[in-house]
Amino acid sequence: HGDFEQYHQRFNHSEALLTCSCGEAKGVDHLVYCRKTLVRRQQWPTLYPFSRQEPIGPIGSLERYFKGLITDSEGFQAFLDVTDFFQKICPRY
Repeated sequence: HGDFEQYHQRFNHSEALLTCSCGEAKGVDHLVYCRKTLVRRQQWPTLYPFSRQEPIGPIGSLERYFKGLITDSEGFQAFLDVTDFFQKICPRY
């Protein structure tokens, strides 16, 4: 489940917004590729999805950062606090 273009199309959610405010499709990993979150990339939190000894910083592979983001719930919340992604950038409706 989620607020993603493919999900809404599959289940015929005609009222759902299929694109982000940046104009791109709402994909699962869009939050790290969105140009509106990338402008705050220096402020993104360092993630610790596995241990404090294996941090994933915001500079580097966006794919790696996204994978860390979905496994670090505290880091995910910190990311949302910094970017306001679901509140201001890519709201559901």
